[in-house]
Amino acid sequence: MGPLGDSYALRCVSDLPPPFRPVFGFRYFNSLQSECFPVCFLSDVNMVVSAPTGSGKTVLFELCILRLLSRFLTTDWRFNLLKGTQKTIYIAPMKALVQEKMRDWKVKLGSLGINCLEMTGDSEFFNKKAIHDSDLILTTPEKFDSMSRHGVRDGGLGFFSDIALVLIDEVHLLNDPRGAALEAVIWRRDAASEVDNQSYAPAKNDFLFERRLQSFIFDILMQHSRGKSALVFCSTRKGAQEAAQCLSQTAGSLGYSNPFMKSMQQYEHLREASLTCSDKQLQSCIVHGVGFHNGGLCLKDRSLVEGLFLKGDLQILCTTNTLAHGINLPAHTVVIKSTQFL
Repeated sequence: MGPLGDSYALRCVSDLPPPFRPVFGFRYFNSLQSECFPVCFLSDVNMVVSAPTGSGKTVLFELCILRLLSRFLTTDWRFNLLKGTQKTIYIAPMKALVQEKMRDWKVKLGSLGINCLEMTGDSEFFNKKAIHDSDLILTTPEKFDSMSRHGVRDGGLGFFSDIALVLIDEVHLLNDPRGAALEAVIWRRDAASEVDNQSYAPAKNDFLFERRLQSFIFDILMQHSRGKSALVFCSTRKGAQEAAQCLSQTAGSLGYSNPFMKSMQQYEHLREASLTCSDKQLQSCIVHGVGFHNGGLCLKDRSLVEGLFLKGDLQILCTTNTLAHGINLPAHTVVIKSTQFL
């Protein structure tokens, strides 16, 4: 067995537990596979692999699958699979690629008793029981997106809690127009793992993109702008308002530790100013040191927000690009949130 720290030492298939060795029809892993072996088979960390076509990335997927299946190994190397309890989801952008992997893995993993299920537009012969009993589901982003959304209505997402490994092939297609479906299923999978039996309605792609970015803004401000003024540019009026509400709720939940509030005098100024707001949503945000500015506000409210920000009482201002047209509001930090629209 080659040393773990030596990336130039080729790993041998015999380094695997005996039940897993027949999966591979060769003796040694290549240099890429050997270098990734400790991460794929000896750890549970997330990883992204960028390598040329034909470099052997499929073997890395297989090592990750075997890592998951190693949970069913006994101390004397017996393999006792509990069917359907630890699922792997393989997602590829093309049906042809899914079907190719299906044929390959049915042969390679069949000896271990792994139940593979293809879910594409060409395979409509599956039901809840077939999904429940499967160990490896191979699908496209669009099919998995459709199935998971429809499953919300008929209670067919129980298997989400059994998903232990997600493999994404050709992940660079996130930047493709079809990438939105892939992003949707990843987000839905993460959300479902955090909240059981939560309903998630189908979302427009732009809406999904905005919602995912929303959760990052507070941490970014804490890292780069703690105690200083910041402008957060959003692509839409509603996006600016929702970003401000999200930040104000987070800050408000911290009570006296609100990072956007430096003194009781600042709080009193904001509280008094909020009473003059015509917009109720803006009123609720201002008292926590956060405001929003867009064309939907009346002139009085826009002027109020601009004045509070210039004086330093309002520390965070979420706005649309209208603020950048002729209005001079200096800030320590500027966050451009919806970068897909630039």
